[in-house]
Amino acid sequence: MQELQNIALNQITKAIEGNGVDVKDICVEKFDVQTHAFVALTRLTLESETTTSTKGGQIGGSAIFPSASAVQSAIKTDLEALVNNPTTVEQIKSTILSREDKGVGLSETAIPLPNLNKDYITHEQCKTCAGKANLKCQKCHGSARQPCPRCHGRGTDICPTCGGRKYIDAGSGANNLCVRCNGDGRVHCTQCQQSKTVPCQACNGKGIEQCHACEGQGWSSHITSVQIKAIAHFEFDHAHLPTDLAAYIENIKHNLNEHAKVEILQSPPAPAQGEDQPSQKFIRIDYGLKLPLGHAVFKIKNLEIPVMIVGKHAKIENAPPFLEKIISKGIKSLRSAAMGQGDITAHLKQAGKYRTLQSIIHASASHKPAEALRIIMQENPLGLSEINVEKLIRMAHAALRHINKRPRMIGYAIGVAAALTIIVAYYTALQPIVQSIMPNASFAAGVGVFAILTALGAGYFIANKYAKTATKKILQNIFNQS
Repeated sequence: MQELQNIALNQITKAIEGNGVDVKDICVEKFDVQTHAFVALTRLTLESETTTSTKGGQIGGSAIFPSASAVQSAIKTDLEALVNNPTTVEQIKSTILSREDKGVGLSETAIPLPNLNKDYITHEQCKTCAGKANLKCQKCHGSARQPCPRCHGRGTDICPTCGGRKYIDAGSGANNLCVRCNGDGRVHCTQCQQSKTVPCQACNGKGIEQCHACEGQGWSSHITSVQIKAIAHFEFDHAHLPTDLAAYIENIKHNLNEHAKVEILQSPPAPAQGEDQPSQKFIRIDYGLKLPLGHAVFKIKNLEIPVMIVGKHAKIENAPPFLEKIISKGIKSLRSAAMGQGDITAHLKQAGKYRTLQSIIHASASHKPAEALRIIMQENPLGLSEINVEKLIRMAHAALRHINKRPRMIGYAIGVAAALTIIVAYYTALQPIVQSIMPNASFAAGVGVFAILTALGAGYFIANKYAKTATKKILQNIFNQS
């Protein structure tokens, strides 16, 4: 227990360091922590998830079945067999125990078992082509020929000499009969040789085309892919634990592995293959857990700090906001600065003597309230309440506005100047270029609006950047002098 007490004491010491208290004034008034041993198990039930697909041909494989109903029956049988196969059971346990949580604390958690996935196949004669692998060509309807695309099925084409006019210009207004078409205006089609049809381009003159449903195989393979997953549910023995302790373990069981020492126990053996034993419905992993849990009271001068100690790392929980009492004088100074009372710089200097308050002021100067709150609570996991930290951040923001008025005004002036410089530069130098390459007035106007918005955004950024940088320098001077 001494090791746990030292770990817990170190957490309290770290919380108060730099906050005006001598760590030698911290003592342990009470440390009543006991290690509670109890047994637990993770119950694993196997479930299957299926997807189906179809491919052309008769795909081979060891799991081929005569019908869809036979596939469903086989899936059910195989799933039941998995939990009764000692080798498979050990593989599944190994997968669970290789996880960081070792399966402890899981609640209806699905864990994929890809090594157990399997495909089940049925063969079926293609219904689209009736097993022939080919279909009548849709374009030529099985005739193997199509209308000639040159003459459009007429057998003749417009005479290229007279252009279909039947005569040619002989000059001086006279016309002579076209000798090529003999005055008919049309000549024999050179592509179909007057047959009016040509071999079908879709089927290459065969009259049939490959069945796309079976990929020209005449058979289709229906593949049922089965993905196996274990549904893990953690249970522990409530009956042999005090009611309040069982309720607490139930609340923290999702990360119980972080708090308790976990020992893997030998589970009841699964039935060997061929043995006449009852069929197993699930796989179990048994654990022996040891959870240190209890209460402690730390004392800093006249201030008592009652806490709960949880787990092998002696994590402190349910601690009161003791830091707020320790730094109460600094909070009073920060409140005076926020209200603009008296010498604001002196008030901030007094508040900054406390590490926690100085962190709050710095975070408030650099971040938005929500981010500042996250940072402070992460840096100070003990001794502060979130509600009061939010109030302190608001105070810090108010105090900062009193001391950075001048930097903010200078920043705004610089930002405005920068924005105006960009706008003037655009309209004097860039706008003529834009108008020359974008004759459309609407597009040019849109670019102008974009330039103005960009200038305003840049000005705002520059103003804020200057104000934040100046505020940090002011705080640095205040706290370095303190």
